[in-house]
Amino acid sequence: QAQLDEATTVLTTTSVAFHIRRGDKVTWGEDRFHPTHEYVDKYLEVVSNNTHVDECFVASDDYRAIQEMTTTLQERSIPCKVQSLLALKSSQLGNKVETQGHDVQLFLAEMDYMINATYFVGTFQSNLGSMIAMLRGCHDYHQHHENNNHSNASSSLVSFDHHHYGHSYSLDVDEWHFR
Repeated sequence: QAQLDEATTVLTTTSVAFHIRRGDKVTWGEDRFHPTHEYVDKYLEVVSNNTHVDECFVASDDYRAIQEMTTTLQERSIPCKVQSLLALKSSQLGNKVETQGHDVQLFLAEMDYMINATYFVGTFQSNLGSMIAMLRGCHDYHQHHENNNHSNASSSLVSFDHHHYGHSYSLDVDEWHFR
């Protein structure tokens, strides 16, 4: 429970969520393997150099991707705290984790973190990545209008951006769209 509570800090700090596909999309040839440095490079490409990120959340079904992302962030001098709900499970489960039973709750929690992080980097060819971008856009739009309707409202961590749904960025296409 303490690890889960700690992971929720991604919702209250400047954060970036990375959705790293290493499962069926790559295995079945629907997408190519994206090394973790591509995710970090995309983040650095779209975010100001002086933006300090406190939390980096990694959503993946591959435990090695979390380890690789931790190393890549250190190599790129991004001193964020790396969080993952997959890390709550023992790394002794092997390289792949199958979703079953209570794991669905962890998946839904991962979705929540990706939707509410300050920035999101993934692939929009992924159905989940597209859905997260759309939901982030709804969340971003709502917060923008809510803040504008309250004269004393504090500024949101996520600013409104008409060109990217809630600061959602992809490695495979420049903009999110319905397919």
